[in-house]
Amino acid sequence: MFEEFCWAVNHIDKIKPEACRDWAVTNYSMERVGKMYEEYFQRINNLFDKGWYQPNENHKELDWLNRYY
Repeated sequence: MFEEFCWAVNHIDKIKPEACRDWAVTNYSMERVGKMYEEYFQRINNLFDKGWYQPNENHKELDWLNRYY
């Protein structure tokens, strides 16, 4: 991740602001981030039961993991 940041700094003149904004809006909408937080808090909650090995029976999909370019 740091390498990506350094690359972006060195190539800032090639990054189109509208493309950057579109990518952020698509990948980090309130709906998508909400699913990410829900997953995170469910994992934290499971630590106090059977630990992180415990399956999450509520998973119906993992679309929140996708990144759209």
